[in-house]
Amino acid sequence: MNLFHPNSDKNKFGYYEVGDYRTYSKYDAIVVAEQQGKTPTWNFNDAVFSCYDWTREPAESLQELYRRRAEQLRNKYDYLVLAFSGGSDSHNALMAFIKNGIHIDELMTYHTFEGNRGDRDSFQNAEVWRVAKPYGELLQSKYPGIKHRFIDLTPYQFQFWKDHPEAKFDFVYYGNACASIQNICRADLRLYIDDYRSMIESGKKLGIIFAVDKPEVRFENGRWQASFYDIIDHSVPPIQQINNRETDHSEFFYWTPDLPELVIKQCHEIKKYLQDPENVKKINQFPNINQWGYEVTESHVWYDQRRLTNDQLKTILYPYWSLDTFSIEKSPTGILFSKRDEWFYGTNLEQTEIYMRNAAKVLQIEKKWFNWITIKNDNYKSFEGMLKNFIYPRQSEFSVFFKNKSNEIVFPKNYKVFNTRQYHIG
Repeated sequence: MNLFHPNSDKNKFGYYEVGDYRTYSKYDAIVVAEQQGKTPTWNFNDAVFSCYDWTREPAESLQELYRRRAEQLRNKYDYLVLAFSGGSDSHNALMAFIKNGIHIDELMTYHTFEGNRGDRDSFQNAEVWRVAKPYGELLQSKYPGIKHRFIDLTPYQFQFWKDHPEAKFDFVYYGNACASIQNICRADLRLYIDDYRSMIESGKKLGIIFAVDKPEVRFENGRWQASFYDIIDHSVPPIQQINNRETDHSEFFYWTPDLPELVIKQCHEIKKYLQDPENVKKINQFPNINQWGYEVTESHVWYDQRRLTNDQLKTILYPYWSLDTFSIEKSPTGILFSKRDEWFYGTNLEQTEIYMRNAAKVLQIEKKWFNWITIKNDNYKSFEGMLKNFIYPRQSEFSVFFKNKSNEIVFPKNYKVFNTRQYHIG
């Protein structure tokens, strides 16, 4: 299998390096690193971002840079689609088009209504029905030229295995941090959706925008640093890079080598916010549980060993976002085994068994590559279904990994994050 294409335009979504070896697969990079006694590094457009002086704040306002990015994308594609979850990142990207009179052709929203047996309040579907759908309806009443497409990923998760029989053995290479079948099957949406396929066959350039991502900023030992982290395959999985189809055009709205000033400006806005002592006092004032009972997600912004919540970060970066908006937050079970896929884990179908065998293969690498959490009584409910229906019935594959020396239940929440080099921002 060819796991790297040196001249591919999809290298802009990052790749791993182990010495001179390059790959899009995190699993592959770790296996090679273990064989060679090295540590993998993650390269995300360093040839571009390292050419900029990150200590200099761009003169344009953040809103102007959002506008420029929307205009840039509009000029690049014949048909422009925004993956719209109803969350803050995609909402802000949408506002960059709407507030500046720049046309966006379509909003695309995923769900698993069929897989969840019609449950609109499932972990995957709640934001779709409570936020994305009503907001899309409101938007279309004002701008009828914008299409809002809802895609049930359930059948495509099974179609993927039919179209990729090699995945029985190679699936471990197709996902990284977000190795979910629902993320990976999206790589083929341009083939599955009839009018997407027709557009491409007619010669139109179809671009799909993903609102990736909020910045990582650290203030430690008197220094402000920024970097990029490798949790992005929820939008562009490595199989899309491996396939390297000429007609697959995806774009990150924020993290882009086409407008480095945007993410640099975001970093400076965060820095200025945290240089105000009154704002620093607020770091620990946000609740751990939101008003809907979900655990509040922490951001990738650190200030002297303390992390901002994503809600705090949204107030800095997204001027049109309301913190009263319903949010499901991130899966309490992490992203290797996300609650979004709980319905899939609980089936007894062949496709689930294939997934389990590949997950077990991933967990054969050294434990040091994962972040493990101990499951306490107070949050056991978040894991109970997955433990009973998914892990323990398959003890021959998994049980050795899920008990620590104290006989407590532990869970692999995610791969440990790989970061790019640190860029000094002052």
